[in-house]
Amino acid sequence: MPRRARRPLRFTLSALPLTLLLLLALQRLAGVAFPAPRYVMQLSMPILWAKALASMQEDRARGYPPIVFTLPPDLDQRRRWHRYALIGNAGHDAAMLRAVAERLQRGQRYPAEQSNVRISFGPGTRYGRLVDVLDLMPQLGQKKYALDLYRPEPVLYVFAPRRRGDGW
Repeated sequence: MPRRARRPLRFTLSALPLTLLLLLALQRLAGVAFPAPRYVMQLSMPILWAKALASMQEDRARGYPPIVFTLPPDLDQRRRWHRYALIGNAGHDAAMLRAVAERLQRGQRYPAEQSNVRISFGPGTRYGRLVDVLDLMPQLGQKKYALDLYRPEPVLYVFAPRRRGDGW
């Protein structure tokens, strides 16, 4: 009887784990050699209302035009707001972020429906949600927004373009 011809294995059992180890090492090196891009967002933070008033008075006394970035304490009453609240619940917060995005996109598509948006961050909200909301603004093309950190619960105000007859 003829002897059976055996084909040699291309990958021996010991070579297979070594190959996988080599692939994992290359994947790690690729992450080090080609790091993911990082982005920076510059924010202008408003100063306290009392400090802003004092600074404006000093500038007027010196003859300079008063240029101060602040938010008045009665801003909630000066404009109409669509109010959204992030409370720290992942499902609720995700739904609120979608609702905010839909409201701002609707205002861009239909100028008659542009409105101011007020997003409050409850005590249970994580810092990541604040980053998500701030990241959403440039994605949606929003140019005018202010983060008020001087309140017990931080608030992000997104301003719609002013129409005739609007107040401050």
